[in-house]
Amino acid sequence: MTLSPSPAGRFAGSVTVIIGAGSGIGRALALALGRRGALMVCTDVDATSAAETRDLVAAAGGQAWDMVLDVTQSGD
Repeated sequence: MTLSPSPAGRFAGSVTVIIGAGSGIGRALALALGRRGALMVCTDVDATSAAETRDLVAAAGGQAWDMVLDVTQSGD
């Protein structure tokens, strides 16, 4: 996945919630937006994967929080 070329801070101050950030496209999107200055909540059904993505975003210079989220459960 690629985002169009943009200045590193284009998303500075933007807040995003990435569902499924623990792997695949969700993780790639989290990293790409984190490098561009977005603040984000990395959610995934797997707590360990969400935390790993949060750490990767931080290592890339972004700011993120992790949260367990299962969108298949309406009571959460």
